[in-house]
Amino acid sequence: MRRTVTLPVGDYKNLAFMVYHDEDVRIDVNGVPAAAVLLKPGAAVTLCVHVHQTIGGQGIDLGLASSTPL
Repeated sequence: MRRTVTLPVGDYKNLAFMVYHDEDVRIDVNGVPAAAVLLKPGAAVTLCVHVHQTIGGQGIDLGLASSTPL
């Protein structure tokens, strides 16, 4: 899955991806693994999520969470 979004403008920190999937998940931000990216308020980013499912049903839920209110 791939989608371009604009991050909300605000004074927040410690953004983290909240992910639900029962097997392998890879998240890229602008083509770079998410663990190596610093997300900035107001930035337009392209998120790419690749999942791997070997058995059973498949579903993915992905969101952003912050330790400070938006």
